[in-house]
Parts: sequence; C-alpha cells; structure tokens
Amino acid sequence: MDYGKTWQPFQFYSGQCRRVYGRPNRATITKANEQEALCTDSHRFNGDGVGGPIASRIAFSTLEGRPSATDFDISPVLQDWVTATDIKVIFNRLHFPTVLEEEEESISVVDLEKDSKKDLEDVNKITNGPLPPKVELNPSQDLHNEPLPADSPAAVVLNSLMTTTSTTMSYHYAVSDFAVGGRCKCNGHASKCVSGPSGQLTCDCKHNTAGRDCERCKPFHFDRPWGRATARDANECKACNCNLHARRCRFNMELYKLSGRVSGGVCLKCRHFTAGRHCHYCKEGYYRDPTKPITHRKACKACDCHPIGASGKTCNQTSGQCPCKDGVTGITCNRCAKGYQQSRSHIAPCVKIPRMPVNQMSADAGEDYSPGDTSPARDQCGKCRAGTRRLNLNKYCKRDYAILGKVLERETVDDWVKFSLNIQSVFKRARDSRLRRTNTFLWVPVKDLACKCPKIKTN
Repeated sequence: MDYGKTWQPFQFYSGQCRRVYGRPNRATITKANEQEALCTDSHRFNGDGVGGPIASRIAFSTLEGRPSATDFDISPVLQDWVTATDIKVIFNRLHFPTVLEEEEESISVVDLEKDSKKDLEDVNKITNGPLPPKVELNPSQDLHNEPLPADSPAAVVLNSLMTTTSTTMSYHYAVSDFAVGGRCKCNGHASKCVSGPSGQLTCDCKHNTAGRDCERCKPFHFDRPWGRATARDANECKACNCNLHARRCRFNMELYKLSGRVSGGVCLKCRHFTAGRHCHYCKEGYYRDPTKPITHRKACKACDCHPIGASGKTCNQTSGQCPCKDGVTGITCNRCAKGYQQSRSHIAPCVKIPRMPVNQMSADAGEDYSPGDTSPARDQCGKCRAGTRRLNLNKYCKRDYAILGKVLERETVDDWVKFSLNIQSVFKRARDSRLRRTNTFLWVPVKDLACKCPKIKTN
C-alpha cells in the first residue's frame, strides 16, 4: 500500500505451520478473520525426495475462500485486503525431508534458519577442514582401471569430496514461471488504464471522478459524497448547483443528510452579486430582476433607494422595495404619501398636512363660491375673497416654490380633491426639490376649497 515502506503478509506455506509460523494449518476463514493471512501445506511435494523431488504448482488468490468475495463491491475490508503496491516473496528455509512432522517441539522461524546455517556449516567443515597427510602414488598404478583401496588415505579424501559435492548440490531450490496477475485499482470508475506523464499506469476515470485510482470526485462535483462504483450503482459524482454563478464548491455531510441524501454541495465565492448555498438569491443591496432567469449574469439589480426618502440602502431582495421613512412612499421612496407634504428636513422629508377642524360642511366642493352667499355654511368661512393675488418680492422669497401651471382636470377622492396640474414654468424651488416642468397632482382638502383657496377651475 505504501510502495515498500511496510509489508503485510498475504499467505504462508509450510509443512509445519504451527511450529514454523505459529498458525494453524488451513484454518477456517470467517467474516471475522477474512482479512488475515493463512498458512497451508498445499504446496508440499508429492514424493518423499528420494531420486529428486516432484515440484508442485502454487496458485494463490487473494479472494479464494473469503466469505465476502461475492459482495466485494460493498466490502471495504476485502477491498483493502486485495490492494498492493509491491509483492515480495520470502523463503525462510529449505525443506528437509529428515525433519519429522510428528515432532511436537515448538521451533521458531529463527531457530529453523539457525538449523539451516548449522547444516551448511557442517558441510563447510568437510570441504574446508584439514586434509589427510599426503601420500605418494605408484606411477605405474592405473587409476582408471584399479580403484584405490578403501582404507587408503587418498580414498578417504576423494570420498569426502564426493560426499561434500553431493550434499552441497542438495541444498538449493528453484522457482520458475513466477507470475503475478492484477488490475488497476480504479474503484469501479474506469474500464482501462493509461500511461501517465511519469510512465505509471493511471486509471482512465469516468463518472466525474479523478485521481490515479479514481479515488475522489473531480473539481466542482461535490454535490454527493464520493463512493466506489458497484454493479447496482455507479455512484457518479454530481456537479454542484450554483446557477452558473460560482466555479468552486465543497461538500457538507450535515446538509446532505438533511436533504434526504440528495444534495450536499455548498457553492463558494458566488459571483454576479448573488449569495446563498446555491447562489440562488441576491446579496444585500441587490434584488432579483423578474425579467431575467436566475442563471443570467445580470439577474440581480442594485437597489435604487432614495438617499433622503429611504431609511436604508438595502431593499427587498424579491420586489426591490426600499424601506421608506414615515410619510414617504414609492418603490424607491422618492415621493410623499397621501396626506403628507414635502418638508426641508432630511430626517423627516415628508410631514403630515395639518387638518383644520370643521363642525359642519354642507357646501358641495364642486360648487362655485359666490361672495354674496350668506348661507350658514358660508358664514363659517369668515372673510374669504376670491381673486387674483399678486406676490411682492418679500412674499416671493418666503415661499418654498413658485410656478405657473394649468389645471387639466379635477377628481374628488374621499375628503380630498385631486387636481391634475401641468407645470409650465418653475420660477422658484428648493435645492432638494425635484420640481420641474411636467404633469403632477395637487391635493386640496374639500373643506379648504370654499374658504382658503381661490377658485380653481379646469383649463
């Protein structure tokens, strides 16, 4: 798993599993120990070694006999068990037929290795020890036709060398046709491997996965947790839903569980003045443009709140309505509400119009006022003179504004009369006033038409 830094046993082979490795021979595999290495004697020679051993074939499968092999896709234990970066085979000692299996003494691997070394040392004593004294051979003696006497010193030396050669030749082993089969660990997300930039095999990942082993989701596909593909579910990584306003996202397990394991992506650094987990609403100071879809880069418009009429710079993120001060109305808080008039104060730009108490008012607001009318209703007005009034310079300077206008039409609304007025000229206005040449409305209380106001006629 870590490219040769640490090693984990896969399988032990020995005719004496208990004595050599301290493990039972051919132990039963259950789900409790299916990730453990077992010991077996299935490799043993068919013969007894006389005349040469008969070699056997050893085949090891990582999943053979493992109970969860049929459910490998959903078994993390076996998935980890079969994963390897390096394979190493260790030969602990030679197989000696003279070692009896019936012996009940406990011998460790280290002890057996010492025994092997001791056996080799005994051979070395024969080959490297002091030779017998030199003997003179008869030149006329034929060594090919007449063997040396068995008790001669030369015969002892030759027999010793022949025994040494025979013994040494038996201390060896051979391995042939060593093959290791496997496949790339792609966690079910690839059907082939390709050579990477460094020459190493890399999975050709599908299902929006990435990594050498397809072990993670590729960027921006974190709406569900990564999972190994199975025969029933590809566990494809899903892209985060950011409405085209973000390029990065992260996964949140708590949100994933709360959604019924449907969505767990959280968008990061929403653009185009959007906010929220999915960049699905406008951030503070902006509101949705109903004419554009949420995926449009201009779906959010800046609030256009009046600097004086609004009590703040933020607006409703759905309608765009600004928070207006008392007596101010309009979506941007740009005009006084009904019953209010504009003042010069930035704190209270619109003040309530004072109402004069009237005990009785029987005269119709639409009637023309006649100076000779002596009806009781007219008596309540006191002295009232209708006519043209000229403004001197002193009075002109005291007025908030002075205009020349034309009355277009008249409409009675409850206790008020609304005049449609066309402003033809603006002689004077306040600095913060938006008064200009345009059509506007003039609201006059009904009770004021008879007493306070000159006769206002249309046209």
